[in-house]
Amino acid sequence: MNDSSFSEKPSFAGILFPGSDEMRHPVFTVKWEMRKEGAGSGDAAESLAKGEKCFDGSGALQDYERAAEWFRKAADLGSARACCYLGGMYSAGLGVREDPEEAARWFGKAADLGDAMAQSSLGYLYLTGQGVKKDEKAALGWYLKAAEQGLPQAEAAAGGMYALGLGVRQDYAESVKWYLKAAAKGYAPAEAVMGHRYRTGHGVTADYAESVRWFRKAAEHGSTDAEHCLGEMYRDGSGVIQDYAEAFSWFSKAAEKGWAPAEHALGELYRFGHGVPEDHEKAAEWFRKAAEQGHDEAQYCLGDMYSLGLGVPYDMKEAVRWFRKSAEQGYVPAEHNLGELLYTGNGVKQDYSEALAWFRKAAAEGYALAENSLGCMYMGGEGVSQDFAKAAELFRKANSHGYAKAALNLSSLYGSQDWPGHDPAEADRWLRTAAEQGVAYAQYSLAVMSYRGLGVPQDYSEALKWALKAAEQEYADAESMIGYMYHSGTGVRKDPREAVRWIRKAAEHGDPVSQYNLGMSCMKGDGVSKDVREGLGWMMKAAARGFPPAVSFISGISGGAENEKS
Repeated sequence: MNDSSFSEKPSFAGILFPGSDEMRHPVFTVKWEMRKEGAGSGDAAESLAKGEKCFDGSGALQDYERAAEWFRKAADLGSARACCYLGGMYSAGLGVREDPEEAARWFGKAADLGDAMAQSSLGYLYLTGQGVKKDEKAALGWYLKAAEQGLPQAEAAAGGMYALGLGVRQDYAESVKWYLKAAAKGYAPAEAVMGHRYRTGHGVTADYAESVRWFRKAAEHGSTDAEHCLGEMYRDGSGVIQDYAEAFSWFSKAAEKGWAPAEHALGELYRFGHGVPEDHEKAAEWFRKAAEQGHDEAQYCLGDMYSLGLGVPYDMKEAVRWFRKSAEQGYVPAEHNLGELLYTGNGVKQDYSEALAWFRKAAAEGYALAENSLGCMYMGGEGVSQDFAKAAELFRKANSHGYAKAALNLSSLYGSQDWPGHDPAEADRWLRTAAEQGVAYAQYSLAVMSYRGLGVPQDYSEALKWALKAAEQEYADAESMIGYMYHSGTGVRKDPREAVRWIRKAAEHGDPVSQYNLGMSCMKGDGVSKDVREGLGWMMKAAARGFPPAVSFISGISGGAENEKS
């Protein structure tokens, strides 16, 4: 499945700005301990308490405007926490008009009075340039002030700044130090980040078992990302014994909260029947949930389901729509698939120019399939001026990036009389490369060349060797060839039963010649028990595929039957 790669990293903004679920008003999503210096004393504390009651709606109706009035009174009397509340309210537009600059002013007042939450919030405003001029160094400074007071959100934010080199030289070791401080307080986002660190080896020695330990801690503290990551670890057997059922359980926990990567992962499990019965309809449902949230890989998978008619009606227009959504987000396989459909005009108007553009995007990322497709366009002069040298360069790139069939294209290119670079020896070398890399057609081609002595010495043993390699991949022509060799005793001991065994394989894989030959063998009892009914069945299959001898045979039987009736 495609997402054997690591899961999406937790939102950095969610770590930098206290309260990962509500980016715009963190003050209201995180509870902090009551502190005398924050609340103020006397009238200030009383005004603050009244403001909090109005804000929370505890003991009275919720009234943000009234809350803001009480907070202003408390702030005028020196309450840092009231200033912080006002900063959050102006940031979110609760009870007051939304005003980033006013939010920054109130956060600044609270921060100067030593309020850690305000210092952390001010750090985020400087980082993003909301209400103040963007200044990464100033942002880090405020985060560190809050972190020094032990605020876990700020400790995690400082870790993020060091990890990304924002306002400071990138330093993974320093980053890990701050994440560990936050994680030690049970701060789930930091625990999840440590899980990622041990998974990737950034700032620590990679250790899957330790990664699992941190993800489990974070999941127990409510991190949806960690639940998803635990699912991945169990699915892949990383740091734990592979267990699809356990993976399904963790993915389900995260998916129930609407976490798109987990919804996508559930779709993959249902599609391939890992840990659950294979169910393409459920797979499509989960892909759709994630795709509608903008998950690029899920959009690609949903497009793939439509292109194959798996769990949804076959619909190439829908496939194009979802591939395009995914491609527009930069998901490379979708860029290539969209290019292919534009190239062929399948589900969309054929457009070589746009196909070329998408192939180029994907090829720029080193995507082998796109490099090969782009090479084919240069080779054929489709949407671009014909350029054999450019095609060869792209095919070589594609092959070096793991696409074996590109070697076969290079063989065809060097074998072409139309190219000034025509080179039969080089064509043969690339054909052999393709065969050695497992391309069945190339293996079969080498078998035929060895069998007939085309460009190489005739060698039946070599022919059988390559035919068997292709047959391992259920390549019907190779199976048929092996059957003929056993039938005729060419290069092997003649063995009618072994011949029929191989011919049957080829027939079952749709080769009409083998279907005809198997039909004749069944009717004559040659290498198999005589069975006229089965023989006729195979003859009819071959005739249905238009194989002339089979068509003539069936027509002859039908004609004889008609004459007998007459």
